[in-house]
Amino acid sequence: MLRCPGVRWLLSGGRPAFRKGRTVTEYVVVIEHEGDSWGAYVPDLPGCVAVGGSRQEVVALISEAIPLHIESLREHGDAVAVPMATGSTKVAVP
Repeated sequence: MLRCPGVRWLLSGGRPAFRKGRTVTEYVVVIEHEGDSWGAYVPDLPGCVAVGGSRQEVVALISEAIPLHIESLREHGDAVAVPMATGSTKVAVP
């Protein structure tokens, strides 16, 4: 599980959750790797992306990006998407 300030999210699930009397939201984060670059995006928050040189860096960047993206949506009067993505499964293809 990965955490960032104000938002709780998992690589494998997206659902409302409760912690110490307050509601927090979990968003699925997709992390991709190609060559020397790592990328991350949040399917339920279009435009919320991060790119870095390592997995650790991209996780740190997306952890910062999620609450900032949500704050920007709210400041502009846009709706914050309810998490709909539910997780991931690896499928072996012959």
